[in-house]
Amino acid sequence: LFFGERNSKTDFYFEDFFKDLEERNSLRLTTAFSRDQEDKIYVQDRLLENASDVWQWIHSGCLIYICGGLVMGRAVDETLQNIFTQEGNLSKEESRAFFKSLIKEKRYLKDIY
Repeated sequence: LFFGERNSKTDFYFEDFFKDLEERNSLRLTTAFSRDQEDKIYVQDRLLENASDVWQWIHSGCLIYICGGLVMGRAVDETLQNIFTQEGNLSKEESRAFFKSLIKEKRYLKDIY
């Protein structure tokens, strides 16, 4: 789970639940709190930091659910395609086509507002 919000102290919804799952090795939790430090960190930054794992998970059949603001959604779309190019050695066109196939197969779903 890649979880992003502004502040860890006020916006870390379900923190205890997620941390409990992580402690039981039922979940890998990666957080991105954009306002906790001077340099902002976003979900797309964390995705890039874990690009190899993200690529492996996608090829293992994972489902991707994105929920959040429009700008974040677009940034995640772009980041995933960059990961496909980088980790999968795909051309930009192949990355776009692969991205579209995930959407068509309903493996990439978004609730963007």
